[in-house]
Amino acid sequence: MTKKIKLRQENKVDYQKTELMLRNAFWNEFQPGCVEHFLMHKIRNHPHFVTKLDTVAVLDDEIIGCAAFLEDFIQGDDGKIHQVLCLGPLAVAPEFQQQGLGGRLLEYSKELARDLGYAAIILYGDPNYYSRQGFEPAKNYQIRMANDKFATVLQITPLFEGALDNCAGRYVEDEVYSVDQSEVDQFDAQFPYKKKIVGNASQLKFQKLIESQDVELG
Repeated sequence: MTKKIKLRQENKVDYQKTELMLRNAFWNEFQPGCVEHFLMHKIRNHPHFVTKLDTVAVLDDEIIGCAAFLEDFIQGDDGKIHQVLCLGPLAVAPEFQQQGLGGRLLEYSKELARDLGYAAIILYGDPNYYSRQGFEPAKNYQIRMANDKFATVLQITPLFEGALDNCAGRYVEDEVYSVDQSEVDQFDAQFPYKKKIVGNASQLKFQKLIESQDVELG
């Protein structure tokens, strides 16, 4: 019998396994080494971390994927604050990638978030991937970065019809997503040694995305 991958809420006994999975999933992907395992460790204690949306994918008691969310907001041009969810990290263990598990985690999370009353999910990510998961450029809703510029990598998905009506404004990413590399290195020291690679293909692709992300407003 084929064993099924289960999606459930993360609990404390999962924390180290989740962080190790994140480290394996992102190592050398966007930069030499990675920061995502430290970020996950850090955001669990954030006051806006949404515990009910802290989801892991489990197979044989091993963590093979995760999705985490933070409550955030758009500073509306109309002077209103529009609450959204920020996604990240989202990850799938390397040996289970390209099998649809990331999409399954996202659909599961969308349903939970909708039931909890959230209006939309926003993130910085690769449009080539997230466009296949129902996300679209935030520019379509006149949602900009903190510097009042649009970004190719700023993606959003409404969770119900009309959820983003009249939400034009600035998205200011929470400071928790800015990490100190020295803190990352100190945290990473508890894990088994892995070699850092500089300038591989995925890092160069990511750098191009970052360099091309700003589009002047208007």
